[in-house]
Amino acid sequence: MRYTKYKWTPSDIASYFQLANLPHQRENDILCNLFQDHNDELIADYRNDFLKFRTKVRQCISYCELNDSEFMEIQKLMQEMTSQRPEKEDSDCLYSYFKVIKLFLLYSASSYRIKFRTLLKQCGYQRRSQILIENMNRAFSALGLQVFLKNRVPCNLSEIKLDRWITIRLKNQ
Repeated sequence: MRYTKYKWTPSDIASYFQLANLPHQRENDILCNLFQDHNDELIADYRNDFLKFRTKVRQCISYCELNDSEFMEIQKLMQEMTSQRPEKEDSDCLYSYFKVIKLFLLYSASSYRIKFRTLLKQCGYQRRSQILIENMNRAFSALGLQVFLKNRVPCNLSEIKLDRWITIRLKNQ
């Protein structure tokens, strides 16, 4: 499977379902909507076959629900089969995080509010750097997201304090 950092993967969608804790029927509705209306935002491997797409998302959800010992056993089996997924870059966690936020904004809420320091921590960073801010801005632009401070004041992430609350919204809202 070819990985594209700005396209949704089945694991991104499974992560969103785990976060949102949706009923099974709502998850199915969202999968149908993603496949029909946002097909160009899915990775290429799953754009042509809805059954393959849905099956892979369900498989990823199952992996998320495993306990630690079951997960370790599955990892060993995967290593033996040598069909592991290619290694991701460090910044891929950041892109995956923002893809899940976009799914959350499309299907669960109109905005996502978080303290900037917490956002960095959840993506595995303790400090901001110019490269990190550039990657974040690139991800926001590619995914159609905007960042605001209180009262919908647009902000520059390189200039705000780490303890400020930010709001992430879709560009067209």
